[in-house]
Amino acid sequence: MTEPTTYSPHAGVICDEPGEGLADACFDRYGISLGLTEVYLGHTAQDRVMAMIKEAGDSFNSSLFTLSDGVTCDAKRRKCWHGRANPDYGTPAPRHTKALFGS
Repeated sequence: MTEPTTYSPHAGVICDEPGEGLADACFDRYGISLGLTEVYLGHTAQDRVMAMIKEAGDSFNSSLFTLSDGVTCDAKRRKCWHGRANPDYGTPAPRHTKALFGS
């Protein structure tokens, strides 16, 4: 079993490598980023993310995402928190918020 890895390779970027065959991806202050995914994780990872987006179709929301470490981020609200609950009730995730949004 591969342990999930969430890290910030550069200011304003978080990459997530969840393992277990799930799509590796990178995110910026706008949400999931195909370009940053390719830069930091490679073309194969970018292709997997694109396939995931196509499969989701119109229901895909690139600005709201939950990472493999259990932190959810909302690019529109510019905040991250632990868990999938509403951010008003979740525990803030300051490391992730600062890495993505600088605050």
